[in-house]
Amino acid sequence: MTPTNSGLRRIDVPVLLYLAEHPGAPYAQIAEALGVSTSTAHAARARLVASGLAHQVAGARTEVARGAMLEFLQYAVPYVCPGTLLPKARGIATGFAAPVLADFAHSAGLDDLTVADAPLLVWPSRLGSAVGVGILPLVADAPSIASRDPSLYRWLALIDVLRAGDVRARAFARRALPKLAATLP
Repeated sequence: MTPTNSGLRRIDVPVLLYLAEHPGAPYAQIAEALGVSTSTAHAARARLVASGLAHQVAGARTEVARGAMLEFLQYAVPYVCPGTLLPKARGIATGFAAPVLADFAHSAGLDDLTVADAPLLVWPSRLGSAVGVGILPLVADAPSIASRDPSLYRWLALIDVLRAGDVRARAFARRALPKLAATLP
């Protein structure tokens, strides 16, 4: 069933990323992983299918349309879900400061990753020890996702570069996204 309002919402981005990493994941698994309700996961999946970012195959199994996903992440997310910067905070490092993103950039041959000019971004949380400019995460449970699901953490950190980065940072993220998508199952 397609919701009457099929406009995408900010929670749809983490659901899209989770489905890309875990094709065919049931609603309960998505909900638990992202710290949202099962009905929120279901509604997000329905909006993703209605928008063409995902499609339903074999029963309730949902697969991401990778080309559409990359285009959406590269060019729409910075405008649909702009980074909301918060005051200086302590929390989990994201953006260029995320260790999983730096490790990926090095292994993918994207060694032009520079953090010198970029502000240290953090998801405010008692769980982290990094101090920097706070950024409102796409999903409230992002700080705990960082320790539970490194691959999803990498995606969310890279998306934060697109959401809050300058022109150079966004250009880096746009080059990195296809390389990261190549690691998907």
